[in-house]
Amino acid sequence: MKKSLIAGAIGAVMSMPSHAAFELLKTDTTTVTFGGYTKATVNLSKYSEKTPDSSSLGRIYNVPSLIPVSGGATEGDGNNNDAVLDFTARESRFNFGTSTIIEGHTIKTFLELDFLSSFVGDERTSNSTAPRIRHAYVTYDNWLIGQTFTTFENLAALPDSTDFLPAADGTVFNRQPMIRYTSGNWMFAAENPETTYNPYGASGRVDEDNSVLPDLVARYNMKGDWGSVAVSGLLRQLRADTLDANGDVQDNETTTGFGVNVSGMLKVGQTDDFRFSVTGGEGIGRYVALNTFNGAYAQADGGLEAISTVSAFAAYRHFWNDQWRSTFMVSGTWADIDEEMNQAVTKQVQSAHVNLIYSPVKPISFGVEYIYAERELENGEDGDLNRLQFSAKYVF
Repeated sequence: MKKSLIAGAIGAVMSMPSHAAFELLKTDTTTVTFGGYTKATVNLSKYSEKTPDSSSLGRIYNVPSLIPVSGGATEGDGNNNDAVLDFTARESRFNFGTSTIIEGHTIKTFLELDFLSSFVGDERTSNSTAPRIRHAYVTYDNWLIGQTFTTFENLAALPDSTDFLPAADGTVFNRQPMIRYTSGNWMFAAENPETTYNPYGASGRVDEDNSVLPDLVARYNMKGDWGSVAVSGLLRQLRADTLDANGDVQDNETTTGFGVNVSGMLKVGQTDDFRFSVTGGEGIGRYVALNTFNGAYAQADGGLEAISTVSAFAAYRHFWNDQWRSTFMVSGTWADIDEEMNQAVTKQVQSAHVNLIYSPVKPISFGVEYIYAERELENGEDGDLNRLQFSAKYVF
């Protein structure tokens, strides 16, 4: 009897919709919902090298590219590597949704905002942050138009974590405007293009938005009593105006990028699950590891050459009982850095997490998580992060 109660409670947690919400209004044809969550996080962080400035997003959640390395190649201007303590509620979010049936057609809208990226106040008095759009889209039957998670990403495979983006070092993550069509298990999308590349001989990043072709994604979803698996493919054009070795402008240089992702959640016994993702390709840098790696680099003649990457994560979640659960996860991305590139670019990032989460009742959870993450450049410079993270989250 006890085992069945635990399994039922765990099933409820695992089957919660990605946009949990309650009804604000309901008529004969339209339902309006409101949802979101409040979340407070406390991070105790120790960097092996220079500590990033307090305004760095890396102080809030694990951003692989912002881990300082021994040569100082990072953002922020901290002046030591002492342990630092940060409190934040910026991950909190809210959303509105509508669902309307008109002449046999279903029309839905969804708008969600959080406060993560725009710090407009200070920590002396107000700790103010500005809202930002996460999702804004409309669906008409099988069509979706607007901004949401890339079709290349499988949300069902993401591990259970107190951090903002679990397994950030090895997962696919991107939100952008798109047009998507869903038919049964298949999904097809044309999504917003954006090119990121390393200039010739430099380790920095150039963003260019002059592509004329969308990023194309196809995905197939499989689901059963055993869990779920998704296979997705990405094809894209990278296009930019570059500078060659002589400093001359080379207009509209292009190269092709492509990627494949296999990811899923496999049930283990009555309660546990194993989650995984493997992603490989060329020119897909902005889709993995929070764009730690660029999509391409400029060669001596100004031509673009796509950068190859392989990303992966694995996570095992165990339920101790109907209120306590833990996840252990490892993740990483590895890039093939050409000799022609500046060697002060990131070669690999990887991390390991272990947590303990307590949910006394379904909507609320309290968690503690240990995070170890490291970044290494092609020239051998490296750095790591040790973090103890505490969180309290209430979903409404």
